[in-house]
Amino acid sequence: MKIIHYISFFAVLLSFMLTFLPKNKEMKKESCLSEANFEIAYRYIQWKYLTAKKLSKNHKVLFGDSFELEATEDENANQRIVFSKKGYKYFSIDPKKGYIPHTKTANDDYDAMFCTLLQQANFQNLPSSYHYQYIDGNGNLWRITKDSVQYVPIKPENSSSGFYSGGEPFEKKLEEAVFQHVETLFLEALRSNPATGSDHQLTKGTATVVQSILSSTLKKSYLTSELPQRIAIEQALEALKTK
Repeated sequence: MKIIHYISFFAVLLSFMLTFLPKNKEMKKESCLSEANFEIAYRYIQWKYLTAKKLSKNHKVLFGDSFELEATEDENANQRIVFSKKGYKYFSIDPKKGYIPHTKTANDDYDAMFCTLLQQANFQNLPSSYHYQYIDGNGNLWRITKDSVQYVPIKPENSSSGFYSGGEPFEKKLEEAVFQHVETLFLEALRSNPATGSDHQLTKGTATVVQSILSSTLKKSYLTSELPQRIAIEQALEALKTK
């Protein structure tokens, strides 16, 4: 009985002492921010900018009651998501550096805001990568996605000469590593030679790169025959015919 009494006494004493000890901080909530989630949110903002019925007065994507969103890219192709408020940058998100405040008064839960943005992006169920089209100088069309490549050759009756044929059409699966290589070439062309003017102003033989999300065009690039980016792209695409 004495042993039981002592055990009970020490249990009560221990419980009493614990009430005066500093409480452990709650386990840190896992952040929504990762490079993969950043890409989802970034593409969503790009898509929303093109498809929204209404943008802010500053031509940005509306978010919540008072925020605006931008999907930006600097001269080194570093992507950022920028949250603005009343026309001023509030904070930005870098996929590697994390959350970057732009004002001393910024005290919101940045991660909670990004989590909300990510929920909106996931609800749209957008593709996990960009889609690309490449129209070569003869009018042959290539459609490239993360999973497949489709080649639609021009027929003689649709060619400018009336005789040229682009060969046989085909469609097949694409390995991720191959897609990444081709996408790198497309991105280099889009950054180095951003399209200006309209398609009607193109000279004969000019090739076109189109980057899109679903049916919404994000960027275009016009490539003349002597550009190294065009040569590299066409070599990579021609190799796909034999793989």
